[in-house]
This record gives sequence, structure tokens and C-alpha cells, in this order.
Amino acid sequence: MIDPNHNPVIGYVLLYKNYHVICPHAQSFDPVFHSKQQALQAAAQYGRQADVHKVGELWLEGTFGVVLYDEGDLMFDGLTAKGFVEALKKRGMLPDRKAARRIDPTVTEPKYSCRALFGDIRYNGKIALGQSRETMGKE
Repeated sequence: MIDPNHNPVIGYVLLYKNYHVICPHAQSFDPVFHSKQQALQAAAQYGRQADVHKVGELWLEGTFGVVLYDEGDLMFDGLTAKGFVEALKKRGMLPDRKAARRIDPTVTEPKYSCRALFGDIRYNGKIALGQSRETMGKE
């Protein structure tokens, strides 16, 4: 059964004081990690520990905002990518099969594109929008 309320934490992001996502110097992607510890280790690797104000949770619906409304992208490590694909399926969406098959859950670097994994933006976007309207009416 499809659960339109399924909205798990997908991963963790490093945040500045102004709540913008921290990425490696000279890079423009938003990295997402499977655990808070991995995110903090990445900050150390980037040499950005001093910039970290908070390690924030990224919820499934937060990824919809980035992909559908901001037309941006997030980069996931392997476990995060795998969890994202499973969460999409629980919402009745169809993630991109080819991209999903290429996921290696042992990869700890942010390598997998949320946008590529999301699949058909129009199809899955309609489902997300319909579910958000459905759940709003229940409040």
C-alpha cells in the first residue's frame, strides 16, 4: 500500500549559520550523508569544520523541494541513495531504474545525483503534488 505520509530522514547535511548547505571549496553541489558522523568527517576532509553551525536532517519531502521546485540537485553517498530510492517507491513513485541499479551502498562520497535517481520529474512530481494536497486535507 502506498503511504502518502511516508517522509523519512533521507540523510544529513552540513549547515552554515544562515542554514545554507556547506560543500567542498570550489564546488557547487549539496552533499548529503547517511549519518551525522559521516557529515562531520566530510567537513574535516573539506577543511570546513569551523564553518559548521549544525548537521541538519534532510527529509524526503525536502528533496522534493530541491528537485521539483528549486530545480537543483543533491549528491548522495551510497546508503543515502539506496534509502532515497526505497522511500520513493513507498510513496508510489518510479525512481530511475538504471541509476538505481548503479548504486553501490559502500560508497561513502557524495556521488549519486538525487535528480537522476528521482526519475521522470513530471510523473513523480504529479504524484508528490497530489499526495501533498491529500495530506493537507487531513489536518
